[in-house]
Amino acid sequence: MSLDLRNYRVESTLKSGNKVIVRAVRSEDAQRLAKYFQEMTPESRYLRFLGFRNSFTARELEYITHPNFLEHATIVATLADGRLDEEIVGEASYISAADGRNADCALSVLDGQRHQGVGALLLEHVVRLAEHWGVKQLSADVLGSNRVALEFLVRRGFRPLLVSCGIHRLFRPLSRVGGRHGAQHSPAPDASSWPELQRTEDEFSIASASV
Repeated sequence: MSLDLRNYRVESTLKSGNKVIVRAVRSEDAQRLAKYFQEMTPESRYLRFLGFRNSFTARELEYITHPNFLEHATIVATLADGRLDEEIVGEASYISAADGRNADCALSVLDGQRHQGVGALLLEHVVRLAEHWGVKQLSADVLGSNRVALEFLVRRGFRPLLVSCGIHRLFRPLSRVGGRHGAQHSPAPDASSWPELQRTEDEFSIASASV
């Protein structure tokens, strides 16, 4: 695993003025993530996982918290108010196909922390991490009833691909030239040098059946 991505960490200011840290997930986040998913409302969990889900097994948490940032990447957003124990308020991930060119992404934001721009930050960080490894296209699965998520994604470059059993599949072409199979990939993302990301009021849960 690339050290710069394993230690990926960026502090940002939300439109509320609160500080939030977007960072790579760590092995010690297993219990924090379990608590995070437990604190989501049943509706939000349903939207995130395309079905009813109350908890995760130890094996699932092990997988989520040990990404290699190549085939699988997971990042979290945590409050940065000086507290000793971080609180996860959002999470995002992607899982790539065997060819490394396509990946499914998913994200969610804790219900009480929405409308602050957390989801927009998570999505843009996932995009940049995927571009770093040469992913050419991100896809997302969203329930047709989740209009907020559908509109959010379309405004950020996602395009409708197909609809099946009430689930909309959207995709977003990525731009940077990179690769994993011996090709030169783009430099490791350095978010400290990025222009300020645009914030929006829309926050949501996006599902991916592969997470």
